[in-house]
This record gives sequence, structure tokens and C-alpha cells, in this order.
Amino acid sequence: MINLDADVPNGFKATFEQQYGSKVINDISIGAGKTSTVKVEVTPSQGVNEGTYPVTVIAKTATTSASVPVKLNIKGQANITLAGENDILSFKAVAGKDKIVPLTIKNTGTADASDIKVSASTPSNWNASFTPSTVDTLAAGDKTTVNMTVTPSSQAITGDYALTVRASSDSSNISQSFRATIETSSLWGLVAVLIIALAAVILLLAVKKFGRR
Repeated sequence: MINLDADVPNGFKATFEQQYGSKVINDISIGAGKTSTVKVEVTPSQGVNEGTYPVTVIAKTATTSASVPVKLNIKGQANITLAGENDILSFKAVAGKDKIVPLTIKNTGTADASDIKVSASTPSNWNASFTPSTVDTLAAGDKTTVNMTVTPSSQAITGDYALTVRASSDSSNISQSFRATIETSSLWGLVAVLIIALAAVILLLAVKKFGRR
């Protein structure tokens, strides 16, 4: 019986499988003069940096052993996150008026993110645009700000609305939900005040006129 093992960097994991099939094995039996092929799968630890890592595959019996050194080339992977300013995922807006919402895009991965495109799904008759709409490169560990200009429908009524913002790169994608709260326009507030004031004046005149009779 031949025991299978691997010497891997800290945090890595190695498993062995038969040449045909996916059953994980820890040992194999080979007759005299025979050969057998096994597969070894090495899983790097989460967030490992790019680089070359040594792996030694070991086969041993009770009386002998053999080993094969292997160099494992790890490529980093970008991982982008998306949030509002100070991680806030909501904002207030007025129907028919532009609202600029700063967005923070971070690359928490171990490789650069390239060609990050930003887009949004909005309620009916709303518009959303971005400045810039594309981030050419975002290095690992860096962040950048993109301004989203949201224009709610002029017919939007007071209440909460949902938007979905997406950031897509060549190797990583993320979507984030935002809540937009529509407030009454200050113009309508002024009109309401004028209507109330006018009603008060009419009432006062009516009292003066009919109060004399």
C-alpha cells in the first residue's frame, strides 16, 4: 500500500483523486511492475498573494518513499466592492431633479481590476448616468469614487424606490441595491403655503363682510 501526501505552504490544501473519477483517496495499491496515475489538486488559501509557491508530492510505503517537487504559480484575483459614500446605501431626491450620489468602488482582491464599467437598473422613467462610466484600472487594495447622477421621473410621488447599481470588470462583478427616497419639491411646498395663506385671507375678508350684518 502506498500512502499519498503533499507538503504545501501554510493554509494550502492538497487532495488526491484517481485518474478517472472524482473519489478522494489517501493511498493506492499497485502490483509489482505496474504503474498507476493519480491526480493531485492543490487549493490555495483565501486571499493569497500572487507568486510562486513550492509544493512537494510524497508517496511512501513502510520501507521506502519518493517525492516530486512542484512549483505552483498563483495568479491574483481582483475582487471589487461597491457602496455609497461612508457605506450608506440610501439617498434622498426630488422628482424631476438631478441628484448626485458619490459611489465608492474598492478592490479588495490580490490583483488589479481592469475596465470596470458601472451601470444601473432604475424605476420606470428614471435616468442614471456615471462620471466616469468606466474605470480603466484599479490596483489591489485601492479605491476610487464614481459620481452617479440620478434623475427621478417628474411624475414620481413621495416614497421609497429601489435601484440596482452594478460594477463589472474583466474578472469581478458586483451589484448593490440602493434606496431612493423621493421628497416633495420645495416649489410644491411654497405653492401649498400660498394656497393656505390665500384661503386665510379669503376667510378673513368673509368674516369682516358678513360679520357686520
